[in-house]
Amino acid sequence: MKNFRFVLFLLLLVSVRVSASESLSLKTFSDSFNRILNGLDSVLNSGTSQYPKVKEHYDFVKHKLQSGELTLVYDSTLNNDFYGCSSFNMNEKDHSKVNLSFGRFVSEKYTSYPFLCYAIVISTFQSAYDFYNHPELFQISIENPIEKTFFGMDAIAMECMFLGTYAKGSKQLGPVEKLLMFDLQHGLETSSILFYKTDLTLLHRMDDLKSTDKNGKELLHEFDKIGKELIGNIKFDGNEWLNYCSAVTLRTYIYYSRQVIYDIVHAKNGVDISSFDPNSYKDNQKTIAKLQSIIGQHSACFDYQANVLKKYGDAYRNNSYSLKKAN
Repeated sequence: MKNFRFVLFLLLLVSVRVSASESLSLKTFSDSFNRILNGLDSVLNSGTSQYPKVKEHYDFVKHKLQSGELTLVYDSTLNNDFYGCSSFNMNEKDHSKVNLSFGRFVSEKYTSYPFLCYAIVISTFQSAYDFYNHPELFQISIENPIEKTFFGMDAIAMECMFLGTYAKGSKQLGPVEKLLMFDLQHGLETSSILFYKTDLTLLHRMDDLKSTDKNGKELLHEFDKIGKELIGNIKFDGNEWLNYCSAVTLRTYIYYSRQVIYDIVHAKNGVDISSFDPNSYKDNQKTIAKLQSIIGQHSACFDYQANVLKKYGDAYRNNSYSLKKAN
């Protein structure tokens, strides 16, 4: 049965399901995951610093699990890494059937990196929270890449708030936890660039166009003007990180352009999705093509992301940031 997958990051006993083909013992994973949730529950309830929104969202989803309305599933196909190791899943035919899936990573790395595993749970729970509390937008996000990214960033923001509030002073923090705690103070710009290959400032600027008090033709011109500014101003003469950021900025404009154009003509001209043809907007397509040509010449810049994620993953695999080495 096909699912839409949203991959991301008091005694509580939850039911865990696993397919018969999985190699990990159901009882082993169930016991391990309940230990993680009990530890997280203790952190949220006993910390000297509190962030009410984090606990409120966590408790909401916890109740869904305890009531059986939401199920927890072990999935060995998920990444055994700090990213892609959990997901919120919605059945393609019946969107009311949802579950949370976790792979091996959280149970295997909990002892060495408890706050990383807590953050992954918080992030995955946030996706479930958004599903129940913003159902219309969540349904839209299945086909709308802008809304999907915004929901993904909501989950990262919740991770950041959790770590920034409850993980201060911990010696069991790896590179990702430290990055997220730092990025909380900087508008999550680094996180969106590194994990979503998205320039969040640019995306907000483009997405806001549809809500301004101008007609469709004027807004399409504004969008085209933003693209031409990028052509004139983008630079690829910095270090690896800056070059990667430049590539991400170009990708942001190109990747989300179809949705931005549709949102404008739908809001201002009443164009329906069934009659929408992005190729009808010639000036915009010319600018997008020029940006695609530029990014094609610098596609190697995206290797930076893969290298960084591998470096971070290796740190967890090798326990490079373990408590023993931190002392």
